[in-house]
Amino acid sequence: MLTPYTPAELRAWANIDLPPRCAVRKRLFTFGLWRPAWQRCRRNVARRPAAHEQSHGHGHDVNKPAAQRSADRTADSRSMTIGWLNAFSVRNKADAISDTITEKRLDVLAIQETWHTASDDACLRLITPTGYAIVDAARSTGPDGGVAVVFRQNVKCSRITIPECKTFESICVRLTTATGPVIIVNIYRPGSVQRPQPMFCEELSAVLETLVVHACPVVIGVDLNVHVQDTSNTTARHLADLLVSFDMVQHVVGPTHRCGNMLDLVITPSHCQLDSVTVSTHQVCCLTTRSSSVGFH
Repeated sequence: MLTPYTPAELRAWANIDLPPRCAVRKRLFTFGLWRPAWQRCRRNVARRPAAHEQSHGHGHDVNKPAAQRSADRTADSRSMTIGWLNAFSVRNKADAISDTITEKRLDVLAIQETWHTASDDACLRLITPTGYAIVDAARSTGPDGGVAVVFRQNVKCSRITIPECKTFESICVRLTTATGPVIIVNIYRPGSVQRPQPMFCEELSAVLETLVVHACPVVIGVDLNVHVQDTSNTTARHLADLLVSFDMVQHVVGPTHRCGNMLDLVITPSHCQLDSVTVSTHQVCCLTTRSSSVGFH
């Protein structure tokens, strides 16, 4: 028996924070009926110009028309440059990683395979430049693994709890600037740890389910040790189907490993626009995001 509802009653449910059950959400996603929180709770946040943006320009910018200078400064202030790096141990690369962050003017660097053993490990302090801070998750067993996120100190950082997984390591943070938040997820799946493929997909699905309810953009950087370019790879096919079911897209094109495989991915909801994605083989993957259309800062 069907229960009738008026249009007003149905619209009233749009403001309810409690999401449907997991099975219901998956079915709604499949039919394109479930709208993520960013669509239901979109907010326009007015940004007060910073002091340097109120000046009359510096250097070569003074030769530009005033309107163009203003547009350039607004675009720059509403963008974030994020890097992902598989370090294969940060212990012997501390200076190189710190220099990379400053030379590339990264706002965030998410690092995989840090090989650090604890949050107070000296190697984490050495890779963090002046003006930056770091959060981490050390690998509990084994010689390798470990993930971390380095970020500018002028943004507020808070850890987000996501399901604990056995097939991959992860860390999730919310970075909040004066113009709004963004969620950064850093995932590493060790190639040396053999787990059943269904378990990996189930755990990744559980993580994605916790992210779609957030009313802010989400950027996921992953080193899954899966040959995504191989259409005959069962795990790669399941991963592609999983992203479609959550209305997410993968932005990296081409090999990210010296052997020609695509192992490192950048994943966002389909509405999240990236200005650019540049990749060097299994090294620093950099992307620049712009907030003009999705409230992404």
